[in-house]
Amino acid sequence: MNGTPSSATTLTINKQDANSTSAATWLSNIAVGDTIAVYGTGYHTNFGIYEVDSYTNFSNYVVIGISVISAGSGAFYTGDMASISYTKAGAQGTTGAQGTQGTQGPQGTQGIQGTTGTQGTNGTNGAQGTQGIQGTDAITSISNNTNNYVVTATGDNPPLQGESNLTFTPTSGFGSQNWLNITSGGVQLEGGLVHMGALSGAASYLSTTTVMSIPYATYASVFIDFVIEGNGANKQRSLTFIAQWLSNGTISFTNYGTVDIGSVSDTNTRLQAVSAGPTNLAIQILQPSMSVSGHIWTANYRLLVRANN
Repeated sequence: MNGTPSSATTLTINKQDANSTSAATWLSNIAVGDTIAVYGTGYHTNFGIYEVDSYTNFSNYVVIGISVISAGSGAFYTGDMASISYTKAGAQGTTGAQGTQGTQGPQGTQGIQGTTGTQGTNGTNGAQGTQGIQGTDAITSISNNTNNYVVTATGDNPPLQGESNLTFTPTSGFGSQNWLNITSGGVQLEGGLVHMGALSGAASYLSTTTVMSIPYATYASVFIDFVIEGNGANKQRSLTFIAQWLSNGTISFTNYGTVDIGSVSDTNTRLQAVSAGPTNLAIQILQPSMSVSGHIWTANYRLLVRANN
């Protein structure tokens, strides 16, 4: 403590006294609720009597939170000698017996009810106010405002934007239906558990071409509905390709599909799944022995997200 006894809120006490004698055991018996007294040597106004609010033990000293009970008008300074004593708080006494309940006073008499006042007459209707002026039409600005672009909110200014990769095509395609077109990317289902998209291209003669690169850790399997079109009825095939793999890239299952158009064997154009390095799986279109190059292929795919993602 360095200051006036009346303003003290904590005491920091070394575990060795001025004679280098250990006081650790003596200090360890102090507890919250005890009374601790500090008296300065040689100055009768330098004293403070406090109630212990908290006690924190450190390796070489203790810090005691205190509330003032009584204090002198003097002051403590660095280097002053002081004596310290404490008094343990006594145990709480037993609760005294409950006194008898007093008698209930008499109930007062009820006052008389006042008469009901007469109802006032209705006031006359006020005159109708003049009609306010008509507000101006709201104007909404659309960025990239192009016909058939699907409009999305930006959360900024301008608030709306036409999406060039997400378009609406009315009355076209199969059966003259309306179509929603995604130029880049695909569709996510169930909050991103299933990703869907489309692929297309040409298979060159005696070639192996990677058409998809899939992260092992994100996805667990792929389903691809696949059509190859060549020259003549015997140069076509339609199949569903399925592959499943572990998170380390080990391919655990591959189904190359079933030929159901023409008489094409597995030595001709088909899909295959192969490891493509430490993080990705490659889906490749393979044309090992087709005698006619330039086969056109079209596919749609579904990627299933790994369950522990």
